[in-house]
Amino acid sequence: MLSRYFIWGLLIVLLLLAGALCYLQSGREVMGTLWVQEHFPSVATWFESLAKHSPTVYQGGWVGHHLADIMWSISFAMIICGIWVNQFSFFNLLLVGMACAIFYEVLQLVGVARGTFDIMDLLYSLGSGLLGTLLAYKLLKKHNIKEQYNESSLNECNG
Repeated sequence: MLSRYFIWGLLIVLLLLAGALCYLQSGREVMGTLWVQEHFPSVATWFESLAKHSPTVYQGGWVGHHLADIMWSISFAMIICGIWVNQFSFFNLLLVGMACAIFYEVLQLVGVARGTFDIMDLLYSLGSGLLGTLLAYKLLKKHNIKEQYNESSLNECNG
């Protein structure tokens, strides 16, 4: 089970890092990068250097406008759903993951968060929340009672 948590955490870190590189290589001033520059200038400098010396993740068009958001939405859904994967039913977990993924877009829609609301970002975020929830669920959900019973029966027979 520990290896599943390691894979879960590694996927989250890789998605966040790739999304950050995409934002930094785009040259656009994104809220997240501005916040890091303001509060953690040394970290921002390190990330900017990493972005300059990394293979190009950023591409124009669809990739430049949506891929980083998709990667970040998947990772946030994976974090939230990974925390609660064994407390909620799959359906409720799916609702939480999708709500988590669209949260920032909804804040932009109602004017609470700065940025531009985009219906395509909202749709991609819904899909990302679904994917992030499925990944977290498949990686971290404990065995059901039937599987645990079968494993304990096999251990008793072999022992």
